[in-house]
Amino acid sequence: MLRQKHGLDASGRLSSRWRWVVLLLAFTFLLIGLGNVVGSVVLDRGGSAVFGVLVGLFVAALGLFGLWRGAFLGVRWSPDGIEVRKLDGTTRHAWVDVEAVDVRVRRHDLLHVVRHVDVVLVLASGDEDWIAGLATYTFGADAPRRVEATAATLREALRGASDHVE
Repeated sequence: MLRQKHGLDASGRLSSRWRWVVLLLAFTFLLIGLGNVVGSVVLDRGGSAVFGVLVGLFVAALGLFGLWRGAFLGVRWSPDGIEVRKLDGTTRHAWVDVEAVDVRVRRHDLLHVVRHVDVVLVLASGDEDWIAGLATYTFGADAPRRVEATAATLREALRGASDHVE
């Protein structure tokens, strides 16, 4: 996952495990929206066609947005820093701003028997960037091995970047 180029630069990426779910839902929205537009035009009943077309276009636009953002969910890193791509936007952090990579296990908001496991970037400012795209759910109190492996990969990238800076 982490590759070295000429012994100096380390870059890589981790894709979100939820990407395919998001893409499937977004594609469904797109199809429903386009179907609503076509159905509204074909089954025109007075002034309802305009409303149906507007609603259909809105739902199709949501689907297109979901397809666009869902295709890039995950984390990318380079010698310059780390880029966290979520549905609602992309955040970039320079390696000097990242103090640690941690794994947090917390109870789910609705289902208290389920635990939510997140990979977290702890920043030098004291803020935390929770990487929802790399999160998972578990019934146990401990983080699953795949989440720990993901965090270990990011820790290795952080260590490699801090070695490169010094």
